[in-house]
Amino acid sequence: NSTPKAKKPKLVKSPKVKKAFKTDGKRKALTREDRKKAKKRQIAAKPHAEIVEKAKVLWQYNFEEMKASERQKTVEKIIETMSGKLFDLSMKHDTSRVIEICLKYATKIYVAKIYSELKGHLVELSLNEYGRFVVKSYLGQLALHRDRSVSESVHEEFFGNYQKLLIHRFAATNVDFLYRQCSTVKQRLIMMQEFFHSKPFRPSYKEFLSSSESKEENSETKPHSLKEFIENFPSKKDSVLSEIRFFVQKVLSKEMVTTAIIHQLIYQYLQNCSLDQENDLVEQIIPLSLQFQQSEIGCFVVIRSISYAKPKFRKQFLRAFKGKIAEMCRDDYAWRVIARCFSVIDDTVLLNKTISAEIIIALENDYSPEISVADNSSPFTLNKNVCKLFLHLLNPKCSQYFTERDSEVLPEPILKASETSEIRSTSKKDCQTRRSEILKSLFPTLVKACCHRSAKLIPDRVGGQLIVEVFLECSRQQLEESESFANLLVDYVRNDPLMLYGPEHRTFKRIIQQICELESVSQSSKMETDEPNGDDDSHQHLGRYFIERLTNEFCGLNDDIDEDESMKVSKEPKKRSKARSVLQWTQTRAIFVILELLKQKIDTKSRNRLLNSLMPLIEDLRKDSHVGAQLLVEILEEEN
Repeated sequence: NSTPKAKKPKLVKSPKVKKAFKTDGKRKALTREDRKKAKKRQIAAKPHAEIVEKAKVLWQYNFEEMKASERQKTVEKIIETMSGKLFDLSMKHDTSRVIEICLKYATKIYVAKIYSELKGHLVELSLNEYGRFVVKSYLGQLALHRDRSVSESVHEEFFGNYQKLLIHRFAATNVDFLYRQCSTVKQRLIMMQEFFHSKPFRPSYKEFLSSSESKEENSETKPHSLKEFIENFPSKKDSVLSEIRFFVQKVLSKEMVTTAIIHQLIYQYLQNCSLDQENDLVEQIIPLSLQFQQSEIGCFVVIRSISYAKPKFRKQFLRAFKGKIAEMCRDDYAWRVIARCFSVIDDTVLLNKTISAEIIIALENDYSPEISVADNSSPFTLNKNVCKLFLHLLNPKCSQYFTERDSEVLPEPILKASETSEIRSTSKKDCQTRRSEILKSLFPTLVKACCHRSAKLIPDRVGGQLIVEVFLECSRQQLEESESFANLLVDYVRNDPLMLYGPEHRTFKRIIQQICELESVSQSSKMETDEPNGDDDSHQHLGRYFIERLTNEFCGLNDDIDEDESMKVSKEPKKRSKARSVLQWTQTRAIFVILELLKQKIDTKSRNRLLNSLMPLIEDLRKDSHVGAQLLVEILEEEN
């Protein structure tokens, strides 16, 4: 006994309305003129049609080519025409552009007039597809003029709505611009308080602002970082962390992670959550790791995640970076991420296959004549951040090469002490072993690139530091290119004999100083062990070779010197012309390099040869008031 099925009702289709009109009882098609008239009637029926039409007529002028006075008058006319209706017009696709131009070229008085009408509607406009551009233009003017009272008013209006705005695809950019460009340190701290207090019990912006200068640390209205908040209110730790975790997971699921305030929130959360919570979040961060690198604090998030991540997560990070390694090395912040990978990841085979392989390709493209001509981008080796990355790999402990910020973000790796140790380790392999395994594949290509770009690296401050470290590493690894690299440095002196326009002399001074330090270390180690060391001999060989070639260049002796020649210090040189060539060097910044050559005690033959050339020039040097000349006179008088 099956029940009969009910019949579905038929859908009645609406008749198609054709664009036509009747004349004399007959239907005819619209002409082009009729369509234009119908379009005008349609536009005239919209609200504020007359105001929009007047404003668009004035907007058609080319503001960039107009004189400042004419442009100012035109902008004032547009603002006066649209006055009273700015909020409604900001949500239209055409008039929103007009208001943007007005905000760009208007004076401070008219910008304030526009804000007086938009005040109280900034959040609503940020959520609108076209109004968000008007808000961003106004925030740009706020960042330019830095009016404190207006800034506090704007922050008060946005406060309490950040969670809603940050997960909106239109409004998130405005919040990010407000945080980065328009906020002081105190205002950024107050912006973060919205995530630490639930909505029913959240104090207002004015309460946070008034109590920010008080000394009461336990006050709930005082702005705190997440760590300080948990220390002052430990009972609220679980609830606050759970609320932040819920919001962060919502943001990560929508992939809205390009804003700096989100990066700051996640970074503070990772510093205060448990190990299991951190691992869960790191797994969600991996596919979005490139988006995090759009800000400095976002790079801190990626660096911390890599430092304490499990080996399988580190491999996933390297896969996420694939194809973007060269761009990351050039970036002002992301180069630290690559440096951290070199410092903590123990699987050097995987590092060489992923990161080192792409860096080698970039270096080869740099010194390849075919590709370097076709490529319009700046050379890879000459980039400041690329040089800092190589410096961190060659000598990570040197404080002269890195800022305090770099040292804070890139601390020394923590080796695993024992299974029961409470200290979180970052790696298991010895740092020196890891470094040598990475350099084994990477360093020969780096030497070739430095040779190709040496003329521009030596005068540069960071590039000169890289040249010094590459020279020292050449002596350690005993490469075939070591002597040719030393010859290249000496040839640079020959091609640029004045050394007047840059810090070239600092590069050569630093090399000589490092050679002397390595010599003293090798001598002390020999005295302790009483056994020769092959590595120390390589240091001595390359160091003495470089000092001898450089001394010959200063003395005007480009050919090799006979070893049987007597090198005792005398008052008169054998050839007066050679002594006169040294005088030209003493009148430039090269005199500081000569002073370093006289201080060294490694190659006494070269030192005595230089003294022989300088002795007859004491009278000329005494007349020179330059600091280097006076120091040189003191050394010559002691030796005489």
